[in-house]
Amino acid sequence: MSSSIPIARRARQTFGNLMTGFGMSEVGIGVTFSFLDSTEEQCVEANGYPGSGYEVRIVDPETGKDQPVSVPGEILVRGYIVTPGYYKRPEETARAIDADGWFHTGDMGLMRPDGHMRFLGRYKDMLKIGGENVDPMEVEAFLVTHPAIQACSVVGLPDARLAEVAVAFVQVAPGHTLSEQEVVEHCRGRVASFKIPRHVLLVDEFPMTSSGKVQKVKLRERARREWP
Repeated sequence: MSSSIPIARRARQTFGNLMTGFGMSEVGIGVTFSFLDSTEEQCVEANGYPGSGYEVRIVDPETGKDQPVSVPGEILVRGYIVTPGYYKRPEETARAIDADGWFHTGDMGLMRPDGHMRFLGRYKDMLKIGGENVDPMEVEAFLVTHPAIQACSVVGLPDARLAEVAVAFVQVAPGHTLSEQEVVEHCRGRVASFKIPRHVLLVDEFPMTSSGKVQKVKLRERARREWP
C-alpha cells in the first residue's frame, strides 16, 4: 500500500534486502512472497508472487470477472491452507468462501505486468467522493511527506453534495508545530482537489487494536461527532 512505501524503503536501507509478502489469518501468511534477488522497487511497491500451494485472482467485485493486468479488483485466494470457514458462523462463511473454494478477502489489489501482486487496501476503507474512488492510504502517503507530520489516518465523512469527503487525523512530529490550514495548503496544487481533506484534526494518538492497527471505525465515529 502507498503509505507503507517510504517505511519499507527506509527499512531496506537500514537492514538490507528484506522480503515482502501478503497474507491474513484466514489464508495464511505466505499467499505471495518476493525473492531475495527481487529489485528494491518490487519489494517496496509490490507484494510478491503467489506462493506454493496458492492460487490468486483479482476480480471485479461487482461482476466476479477477472480483471486485466494492472486493473484493481478484489483479491481472491484459494489453496489447501485457506480456512474451511468461521467457527459456528455459517452465514459469514458463505459470504467469504464461494462454491468454487475461493476466499474473498475484501482487500483491493492488482496484478502487475511483472507478475507481482500489489495490495492496495481494504474495500471498506475506500472513499467515494463525488463519484471518484479515493484510496485513503494514497492521501496518507502524501500527507506524511510533510516534515511536521509524524503519522496520519484518513477516513470518510458523509456529505450531502459529494456523498463523502476526506477527514485527516494528524499526529504532529516532535519538535514541530502545525495548523489544520497548513495541512490543507500542503495538498493544494499537489493532489487532486477532491482528495484534499475537507477537515483536519490534530491528535496526540490514534485508537489502536491489540494487533497495532488504527481503529478507523472509531475515527469515523469521532469525525461524525466533530462535524455532524
